[in-house]
Amino acid sequence: HIPIFMLTVLNNSVQKLESIENGITEYMEKPIDLDLLLAKMTNTLTWQVKLRKKYLHEVEVENAEKFRNKRDADFISKLESFVIEQLKNERFSVHDLCKHVGMSRTSLYMKLKNLVDLSPQDFIIHIRLRYARKLLRERDIPIKSVAYQSGFTNPKYFSTAFKKNFGMSPSDYLKSLESNNGAV
Repeated sequence: HIPIFMLTVLNNSVQKLESIENGITEYMEKPIDLDLLLAKMTNTLTWQVKLRKKYLHEVEVENAEKFRNKRDADFISKLESFVIEQLKNERFSVHDLCKHVGMSRTSLYMKLKNLVDLSPQDFIIHIRLRYARKLLRERDIPIKSVAYQSGFTNPKYFSTAFKKNFGMSPSDYLKSLESNNGAV
């Protein structure tokens, strides 16, 4: 999740390809143009900020489009799947998420913050809310039931979090679905 720029004297296309496939952000041979290096670094950091915003504000975009390398996409996909599997587990916590991916709480926090600008707890809530929005679109069930099925134990907190994340309450979301014939 940390951009890595490799500066080397080796001008070998096989090694270059292998390095990029293993997650190196940029592979640059010596001699290096400092202006070019600075431009690439600036571009990479700008791209990461855009990526975070896109992840938080998009409706439903495939993981492969969001991340620069497959490893990041697989990591986020694995986390999303695990959170969805744990929706019915009322005791599910950040500790369980850390244990599942084999990372310390601090490491997971830093990685998620860098990739999607969310803490682990906010990531869990974000995934639950996306799942709840999907339930609201696909099923004709009461909002309270959607809250429980999405892993929230308090429907009032669910409504507050939904409004904060999507800009409207769950009931307003349902009304917008009805008025747009499910186009939202």
